[in-house]
Amino acid sequence: MDSMCSSPETCYSSGHQEINDFPFGFTGRGASPAAQRQSKPKMSTKRRMKASEREKMRMRSLAEALHQLRDYLPPDYSKRGQPLTKIQTLKYTIEYINKLSDILSRA
Repeated sequence: MDSMCSSPETCYSSGHQEINDFPFGFTGRGASPAAQRQSKPKMSTKRRMKASEREKMRMRSLAEALHQLRDYLPPDYSKRGQPLTKIQTLKYTIEYINKLSDILSRA
């Protein structure tokens, strides 16, 4: 919009590009995209509980794998005894593997 426009209505009437013409899908006024979609039928309680249990098991498995990775990292990577975040663990593991690979390639 032009900085000379005092309201969206004056900008539209002056021939400037409308909000609906933008490529990123802004819908302007009206219902939100979530409200435009049809609502999904609710999962049964039993099915939801099974899905929740699967997600818990997935997260536990991921946490255990990250814990094992942390055990293989040298203590220098841990800062003041604080546990590493998931992303720190992954980044430091990649860095450590690269350092070990460099050492092996020079030998």
